[in-house]
Amino acid sequence: MVNIDGGAGPDDSDLRVLSRSTIDRLLGLLVPGSSLSSVSLMKGGFTNFTHLVDATAPTGEFMRLVVRWYSDLYQDPAEKARVEYGALRLLDANDVPVATAMYLDEAGAVLGSPGIVTSFLPGRLVVSPRSQQGWAAGLANTLARIHSIGCDEPTRDVLFDAEPVVTYFLDWDGFPEKLASHLDGSAVWDVIQSLKKSARQVLHGLVHTDFWMGNVLWSRNEISGIIDWETAAYGDPAIDVAYCRMDMCMVGQFEAADCFLMSYEAATGRHVENLELWELVAVAGVMPDPARWLSYWQEVGDTWSTPESMRRNLSRFMTDALRRAAL
Repeated sequence: MVNIDGGAGPDDSDLRVLSRSTIDRLLGLLVPGSSLSSVSLMKGGFTNFTHLVDATAPTGEFMRLVVRWYSDLYQDPAEKARVEYGALRLLDANDVPVATAMYLDEAGAVLGSPGIVTSFLPGRLVVSPRSQQGWAAGLANTLARIHSIGCDEPTRDVLFDAEPVVTYFLDWDGFPEKLASHLDGSAVWDVIQSLKKSARQVLHGLVHTDFWMGNVLWSRNEISGIIDWETAAYGDPAIDVAYCRMDMCMVGQFEAADCFLMSYEAATGRHVENLELWELVAVAGVMPDPARWLSYWQEVGDTWSTPESMRRNLSRFMTDALRRAAL
């Protein structure tokens, strides 16, 4: 067990430390009279820092809580806390398997930095399933269910705007440096600009914006939870479809990616519009070198990918998206 100290809570220099005094304050707020058993830093930590807290209630009941706060990468930490808390409440109300949102500390008054507390979701990550077809269909059906959730104006106000979230790296007034340093960056940029101007108007809805295998938990061949909703947004649902397909293809799961798309369209009863636009935006997001994401894939269970295979697979995915965009 790690990262317990006597300080008052995390600061900008060390968000990986969850102090004993912070835990005691949280337990006092959520379950008065409970006692801490252990705390451990969970895997990940790219845009957030998450601790698993085990405690015992006054009744003797065992409790598992997840304490989560955010780095300032991509979005403001307070906004991410507010958005994830609101998204979890919305999803839970619509019977999507997510953690229960228990506490929002948007100002960091208790945690020392903006964050939330949730229930613990059991399950494991699956990136190399026995049946890629059933696995891909399960992912697609769950995503279709998420995208079917209605978003009235108050709900939309809780969420980010999806387009700026997924195109954070693009300056529409100039050629992005990260694309300029890739051999195919100019072609991708030109087609994105063209597709953006001709994009079809579609019904917007709730979008995860980071829907990939590393954010999906499974138990007994069923999805038990979707995690990491800190950039939940309102926008084109094809954003999620495109991003998940790219991730599958980047590690060589091309057949699964095609099955995922077919299953999603069957579940929603409609063709996915603007897919090539968002696929190329997803490709641009990992330029100039997709191999920099290899360590994250290895952390979730990828034992087969190499820097060379990821580059080769992304090039194949990109070439296919460019071909379809030209039709």
